[in-house]
Amino acid sequence: MHRVNLRGLPGALALGLLVSLLAHTVSYGTSHAEGGAFHLLLVGLAAAAILGFAVRAIMLACSGVGNCLQGSILATRLSSLVPSRSLLAVVSLGWFALGESLEPAHADASTAIVLAAVVGVALLIRNITAGALRALARIAVAIAAATFAPHILWWTPRTGTRPLPQRFRLARRRFARPPPGSMLAA
Repeated sequence: MHRVNLRGLPGALALGLLVSLLAHTVSYGTSHAEGGAFHLLLVGLAAAAILGFAVRAIMLACSGVGNCLQGSILATRLSSLVPSRSLLAVVSLGWFALGESLEPAHADASTAIVLAAVVGVALLIRNITAGALRALARIAVAIAAATFAPHILWWTPRTGTRPLPQRFRLARRRFARPPPGSMLAA
């Protein structure tokens, strides 16, 4: 029985849309946009999904760096975010089919060219993503391991309070008690 890893599904959905848009450009060139009137919506959705994927990876790297002494350990943990090749290819084909169904009728490209473009771009995007996550792990470990120098002040802060000069102590004491009774009778 084959076990399905669902950790890669959010990454497959995010990266699959990007792969679909790029594979459409490879297959058809710039003759028309994928999704027809919904092209800008698909591009915006892809940008938001990739940004969310990146934020999720950065947050996991920052939260997991405390338990890892080496970047390779953290990179292995982050690699669970990267979808498998087959899952990414299937999700990308699904996004591609959705985009094509939204378009008005146009000249079809060869199915072999479309499949080759989707698989090729999927492998390329997956390898770039895996490399970026390995680099992110190295950066997170390097930042966590860095010893930061304390800020050295150019002035020395005083400890305690300064004693007041004698004339100020006498000036304050002058009004500390009421005047004598002989001054009140006059």
